[in-house]
Amino acid sequence: MTTIESNIVTQAAPVLIIPDVIPHETRQKLIDLWHTGSEESFMMVEQTDGSLKRMYDREVKARLDHFIGESDLLDELKVHITEKVCPAIQMAFRFDVTRFEEFRVGCYEASTGGYFKPHRDDILEGVSHRLFAIAINLNVGEYEGGCLRFPEFCEDLYRAESGGAIVFSGRMLHEVTPVVSGRRFSLVTFLYGEKESQQRKAFYRRTMLE
Repeated sequence: MTTIESNIVTQAAPVLIIPDVIPHETRQKLIDLWHTGSEESFMMVEQTDGSLKRMYDREVKARLDHFIGESDLLDELKVHITEKVCPAIQMAFRFDVTRFEEFRVGCYEASTGGYFKPHRDDILEGVSHRLFAIAINLNVGEYEGGCLRFPEFCEDLYRAESGGAIVFSGRMLHEVTPVVSGRRFSLVTFLYGEKESQQRKAFYRRTMLE
């Protein structure tokens, strides 16, 4: 087998891996921010009236999140995403990202069995705006486990280097495998466009009035 043949990819999940999105100094700021306070990560479920409700279930998801409020750090993150991630999405998928959901720093910790079992991000009407999910690793090398897997496509494990982003469709079934040692920190959000923004606003107007 030649060197060229040994590098042939015959099966992979349709994801983007984008290196060097966030510099080291900013990654450390995000980890420090998480240490100022975190909360149990939740999932959204649909109620009988169509509105959304937070659900906590550690059998499915074991993660602690810190949501990033308006700040210079948030502005910096938006610049990094706009300059480095959005052009890659436009090139690969011919889609113009104009909107972000709330940014959150998530921590999967081995001592609590940090993981997120297979799920989709956009299956409910109230979260159908989530066209793309993005996860940016903050501290690769300080933990074991905690990889992304897309079981509908392959059993391969995906992990960007520190500061690198993995971007994928919110419709894809995916999981975060258990962290078996250390703590895995990542920056997570969802990306979408103007059409999806209008749909999201219409959903919340309707469900608040019902």
